[in-house]
Amino acid sequence: MARLAAVIEKRPFDFLRRSTPDQITGILANEAPQTVALVIANLDPNLGADVVRALDPTLQADVALRIATMGDINPDVTREIEAVIRQKVASVLSSEYQVAGGVDAIVDILSRSDRATERNVIDRLAEKDRELAEEIRVKMFVFEDIVKLDDRSMQILLKDVDQKDLVTALRGVPDEVKDKVTSNLSQRAAEMLLDELEVGQPVKRRTVEEAQGRIVAVVRKLEEAEAITIGGRDDDEDEML
Repeated sequence: MARLAAVIEKRPFDFLRRSTPDQITGILANEAPQTVALVIANLDPNLGADVVRALDPTLQADVALRIATMGDINPDVTREIEAVIRQKVASVLSSEYQVAGGVDAIVDILSRSDRATERNVIDRLAEKDRELAEEIRVKMFVFEDIVKLDDRSMQILLKDVDQKDLVTALRGVPDEVKDKVTSNLSQRAAEMLLDELEVGQPVKRRTVEEAQGRIVAVVRKLEEAEAITIGGRDDDEDEML
């Protein structure tokens, strides 16, 4: 009975977890984009990211759009699609529908992808749905992620942001974020910034978030202009050959 329960609790398409991204894209080669999106949305995010990367560039944005806008799928439809895919890999799996997809799902997948894949998906997605592309873009980088910037990029950012926004945005953030900022300022500037944080009046959370949002917008602008680099993911074209 315990064994049966364990099988039932498996997520849809769990039988693909041991397959390589190339094998999965081969299996999905003749499937409709909506089917491809459903399968990828149910995969482990790391595997899903690799599968998206392996897709034809012209298909990546279409699949991303379908994942981001995916709502609840009828369990019977999921099982039917799963049966077709299962036949292709000669595997057997019994499972129930589990909600997958949405903006957070594609953000999670793209966050684990290389920068080239991320840019291709978002740029092509913007051609079809600019608001959705921007929502994904914003979620891809939050204010606390400035710790991922290298020192050179951080110094460029600090020259472009409004000082008042910086002071406001740093209220209530982890010490590592403050340390990242102050370590890239002159000693005098860092001391002045810390003094302002100590003596400043309480600020509403919404005001802090708005200031952080403006700084994130500057980060995105500088990144798109290739003036700075966000660490953690490398572009294929930047690899040493």
